[in-house]
This record gives sequence, C-alpha cells and structure tokens, in this order.
Amino acid sequence: MKILIVDDEHIIRSGIRAIIQCSGENWSVSGEAQDGIDAVEQLERDLPDLVITDIRMPEMDGIELTKYIKTNFKEVLVIIISGYAEFNFAQEAIRYGALDYILKPTKPENLISVLQNAQKMIDERDLTKAEEKKLNHEIAELKSKLNAKSTNFGADRHDSREK
Repeated sequence: MKILIVDDEHIIRSGIRAIIQCSGENWSVSGEAQDGIDAVEQLERDLPDLVITDIRMPEMDGIELTKYIKTNFKEVLVIIISGYAEFNFAQEAIRYGALDYILKPTKPENLISVLQNAQKMIDERDLTKAEEKKLNHEIAELKSKLNAKSTNFGADRHDSREK
C-alpha cells in the first residue's frame, strides 16, 4: 500500500513515516506534503492508495483535501489525523468520505490498526476488480462464441434452403 503523508509539521510527518516503516507491513510512503496544495500536486504525479492528512493546515486544509480526493480520485482512501477533538471536525471528515479520524498524539498501535483496516479494504477492492475483469473477459468470450454460432446457424439455414 502506497501512502501519502500530509501535515504542516515536519516532526509529525517524520513520526508517521517512522511508524509505517517500522510496522513490519508491506507499506511504503510514496511522499510527504506540507499542505493540501502540495498534496494535490503529488496526487497528480504518483497516485497513492491512501492519504493520511492533518485537518488544519495553511492553504488547503484536510477537509478540503478530502473533498478534492473523493471528487477526483474516488479509490484513494483518506485518514484524517488531528489534534482537535471537536466533534464537528470528525463529523465533517466522515461526511466527505474519510475512512477514519485519529486524534494526535496517537499510539503507534492505533495508527497501525487503522492502516491494517485500510489495507483490508484495498485488498477487497482489488480482488473485486480482478473478479470483475475475469467475468467481463468470460462474457466477451461467450458473446464471441454465440456470434460465431449464430453466424454459422444463419449460413446453415441458407445452405439448406438452396437444396
């Protein structure tokens, strides 16, 4: 799972990166951004599976970034991490499609648990996509066979009429 970390505090980004790298999971930090505008540029360049974003940042905050992601990159999951325990922030984050809302400071095991949940969702989505692709391929093959048989059937009927 590729993760983009967005926070205006370098020390927070570094801490999240360290937790991800030491988790023992097959996760990688695809980039870091100091605000939502920087994050949008990185999303355009290297699409991550997940964005972890702070809620309060200059230029574009985490709620605006979440709205942007859910409008333009529907499959990218968003986790908001914030030092603000205000219910309206959490409610707004979930309304706009955030997967979770974590309070800072958080214990590494809490973040890892949320990331494991995100990984499960991504794995299920990818499995569903693979199954859908396989079914579409099988449908295309069946249509092709059906068209070939109906063409042969028409030719056989035409041949029998001429006799």
